[in-house]
Amino acid sequence: MIRSSSLLRRAARAALALAVFGPAAAFTQQRDLTLDDLYDPEKKVDFEGNPPRGLVWIDDRHYLWPKTDPREHTTELLEVEAVTGRSEPLFDVAKVESTLAGLEGVTADEAKRIARQRSFTFNEKRTALLLTIKDDLYHYDLLTHRAVRLTRSPGAEEEASLSPDGSLAAFVREGN
Repeated sequence: MIRSSSLLRRAARAALALAVFGPAAAFTQQRDLTLDDLYDPEKKVDFEGNPPRGLVWIDDRHYLWPKTDPREHTTELLEVEAVTGRSEPLFDVAKVESTLAGLEGVTADEAKRIARQRSFTFNEKRTALLLTIKDDLYHYDLLTHRAVRLTRSPGAEEEASLSPDGSLAAFVREGN
């Protein structure tokens, strides 16, 4: 008898919980799905989520997150502290953009696209960038915000990289 009364009490508690919380949960979940929910760029429901991509470890405590705005098609590089999740921009994108816009032959739109691209070639300390602008290479110092043109010749410089200390740039042009 003790077992059956204990079982009855558990069943009664479960039934009471279902009676109280069940309708509220069912009510909040029921809604007609519309085409806007699926396809409208402003209203669509994100059924899959948007996990971050392209994460790269900087050191034992920080990683680099290229946070992309899908509407603007721009990227901001964030340095994220892994334990706390605190983040800050890796560099001042607005300063890079304004400096690049001041270069000969670079429009404001091109400067914005280049400064907010998804990936960059950095020196080892992440204080300088190697940028390709109209088939030429530029060294951009993130501390002084100076851009120096490294090449001025026809043909694209491919596979561009910086030496470990950042003092030299290497590239391939036409297979050489």
